[in-house]
Amino acid sequence: KEKDYYSRLLSMNKPIDKKKQIHSNNYLSFWVKQKALKDNQGNSKITDEIIDNYYATLRDPETKYESKKNTLELYRKYKDTHEPIDGYKIDRSEKWIKDNLFQLDKVLEEQNIKLANDNSYLKIFFEAGDDEYRREGERYFVPNVYNSNDYNIEVGDQVYGVPDNNNDMNAKKPFLFNRSRPTTAPFLLDEDRVIRQKKLFDYLMGLGGARKNNLYIDREGIHPYKNGELPKSRFNGYFARIQKGKEIEIHDFDLIPAYDPHISGFKLTQVIPLPEKIESKLVFDEKDELYQIQELLSSYFFRKYLTTNYFTDPGDIRLNDFRIKEELIKLRQPAFNWFYKGDSRQFERLYEASFLNLIKNSIFNGNRIRAIEQFYIRAALQAYFNGGDVMLIKQEAQNTYQELWDLVNEDKPEKVINERMYYFAVGQLASFFLSKNKTANKTYSLSNPILNAQNDRQIKDQLNRLFIKYNYDIKPNRRLANMMAMVLDCEPEYGKVNQDYILIGYLYPNIIYRKAEKQEAVEGENNEQA
Repeated sequence: KEKDYYSRLLSMNKPIDKKKQIHSNNYLSFWVKQKALKDNQGNSKITDEIIDNYYATLRDPETKYESKKNTLELYRKYKDTHEPIDGYKIDRSEKWIKDNLFQLDKVLEEQNIKLANDNSYLKIFFEAGDDEYRREGERYFVPNVYNSNDYNIEVGDQVYGVPDNNNDMNAKKPFLFNRSRPTTAPFLLDEDRVIRQKKLFDYLMGLGGARKNNLYIDREGIHPYKNGELPKSRFNGYFARIQKGKEIEIHDFDLIPAYDPHISGFKLTQVIPLPEKIESKLVFDEKDELYQIQELLSSYFFRKYLTTNYFTDPGDIRLNDFRIKEELIKLRQPAFNWFYKGDSRQFERLYEASFLNLIKNSIFNGNRIRAIEQFYIRAALQAYFNGGDVMLIKQEAQNTYQELWDLVNEDKPEKVINERMYYFAVGQLASFFLSKNKTANKTYSLSNPILNAQNDRQIKDQLNRLFIKYNYDIKPNRRLANMMAMVLDCEPEYGKVNQDYILIGYLYPNIIYRKAEKQEAVEGENNEQA
């Protein structure tokens, strides 16, 4: 690996071979693309002249830099402090290449190896120690490592210049320069620091190529993780998010003062009973790791698109459900900050509304079971962030269901229902009316106006419309009559609609269909429901 590292070009704009066909930088190696060596017609772009010029430049690099004063000075400074170029080894390498390069395809074919006609490399390395490879590689790196030596300045015996990593200086782009200072370059580094920065960026490029984009940096070093992977222990230090492009890109950098991947108080509970004979793949227990929450949200709310699309351009996210994609784009950065940096503040402000929209979206798409499972996760998050107990949410829902059951079975219910029961009953009625839709392709969007209602008047208007729409198929029913009467008579005190309890009522087993002999059970009959 070290031989490979010290043999590569900094960029194709800084080659040893001016024809840009040989892509190595010293006489200890020789790199060409396989299709340049031999194309489909058996022709080669590599000529004796190209090989001669490559080794001629390596024998006397000053000829390459003689028209560039600053570059020549850097090279001479390196030359004066290191061993001279070994002319014998250059001659030996050149002779071997000329004698063998164009015969390699035949030699390889005898070993059942065929050169590919593509951009993959043929890399030839000559025997030498790592120190020699490092010395000859740096003979190329030192005069070429800066973005452009035109901006170099000398202070004492030290040269400072503009680094090449994530930086660009171009005379045709004057906006890149700071004209208000004597030195117009944005910043300058000395030779030692610019080489170290290059090695860092090369290391980051390797991590980016391995898709280890999330870096946790502390005194012990750099700890890289792939998307979806999280640290398993507490961490204090820095976080960086990188992405491999034409060069390595740093998309995010942040201070992480007290990251803890362990959590407590998140417990999945069946807040709403599932229909009979239906089982959920959710495991109802306490989750104690952040990665478990990330997997839950990605799988049940975002069709597994969350962990792989935190930084994907929105136009490249291949989600065909507009609502899921919209909420993903809205919530992915807050989710990333929580899972990867331990900062949940923005997520706490946004998740309830986003997940409420996604639960409704599941209902509109006819996926009642997924909506119930999503409600479980949302309720667990509410209890976790608010310091509550999800079992209280479950108990309140059960009590509301039972109280409403008792009321609707009275001959003349006199009790004035509370607001929680009111909105629960609204959800029950919406679910009941939708179950009367007998079309082959049920339009679950009929529930939209109620589930999205912003005030009590809208709710009552929509319930009356649904009753008129489906009363032809409704037999005299005491429970329905009592529930409608209680809802229409109730005037909620608070202006804000409790959409949570409308959803709970909608998703709960429907009281109107519940058989009388099952009064002690929470489950109801669902055979006529949507």
